[in-house]
Amino acid sequence: MQNKAEVLLNEEMADCLTEQFNKGCIDYVSERIVLENGELVTRVTFDGCDPFIGNYLFHAGALFYKKTLKNLM
Repeated sequence: MQNKAEVLLNEEMADCLTEQFNKGCIDYVSERIVLENGELVTRVTFDGCDPFIGNYLFHAGALFYKKTLKNLM
């Protein structure tokens, strides 16, 4: 990865993001970490220069929203 970008996400959102990255064959590394405040998060590191990365981030957000609404009903 040339220009690494990383995001810290809760487990459910990270699952949605990695699902979308796997569909698009996007290289990424994910690891679970504990922040100073004790919160458990997933760090997802990926190539920030991929021209389609925005699409995968958008679709991951939409998938997360859809799953959240489904769980509320």
